[in-house]
Amino acid sequence: MLFAAFTLLFSILARGALIPFPYGLTLGPTSITASRYVTADDIEVLQFPAGPEYIAHCQQSLRHYRNSSRPGENSTEIESMLRKEVQMVSDRLNATLGTYASLAIPRTFTSISQGAAYYSLFPKGVTDRGKKHTQWAGVTQFACQAYDINTWKKVGRTAANEDLVLVLEYEEQFLYSSIAVLDLDYHVFPIDSANLSLDLGESSKIRLREKSDNDAYTHALREHLETFINSSVPEHERNDIRAIVVHESASTDAIAELQTIAYDAVANDVVEVLDSIDPMLLAAYGVARLARLTEEDPQRWTLDDVIHDEL
Repeated sequence: MLFAAFTLLFSILARGALIPFPYGLTLGPTSITASRYVTADDIEVLQFPAGPEYIAHCQQSLRHYRNSSRPGENSTEIESMLRKEVQMVSDRLNATLGTYASLAIPRTFTSISQGAAYYSLFPKGVTDRGKKHTQWAGVTQFACQAYDINTWKKVGRTAANEDLVLVLEYEEQFLYSSIAVLDLDYHVFPIDSANLSLDLGESSKIRLREKSDNDAYTHALREHLETFINSSVPEHERNDIRAIVVHESASTDAIAELQTIAYDAVANDVVEVLDSIDPMLLAAYGVARLARLTEEDPQRWTLDDVIHDEL
């Protein structure tokens, strides 16, 4: 009996089911989340509050998101600050920098902050883990990556890169709308168009409804999404939008309302709202999935294949 139990345990370990995969990190507006596969099917997600300097940096980046840089921005200082934040997370995880394999960066970071964030986690670049490449992208990419390829095959029609996904990052302070292309060949989601609104975060909804104007926010949100979709996707291509993904930290009720408004705004008969994963966990799940792939299939990417093209 003991031998049989040992044999079973060895078999499970040999398949990697009990050996945790590398961590991925998601940089949020007020927190940093570490996630990884701990078995073949289970993902561990650990969220850590960020320090005041990090939070202030994210807020400043949001105010200057349209610029490639912001006044007084110094990549060395930002990298140092971010490395301290990552080190605090690593200390809590009892992890080292070499145990990370993927990184989700806020879409609102300037290009200078993006580079600083990347090198704070991967000082040696894409080959920081030897022959196993690192992956980094904006949270939109990873939110889509959370759903496996079989889910996307059911949603999409072909591998011809014609299908589109409406991705909505819904935070307290902003709404970031994106049209992503569904690439079934490589299971990636390059961004075709995007728009950030500082007036349509959930806090705006709360503020307007506190003034007893229950319809103003809903009307503005519907008008914003219809305008964005119309400007991004010609009417004769509207059926190319096959899925809607809403993610990040807005409340459950607010996300449900946004999903309904987005569905009506797309206005075709084929689009599906993907909601089987908690919106707050989507980016973390996607980061964990990509971290796992770098371990299981290190030959999948070359130096030119890191997936940060959307940033």
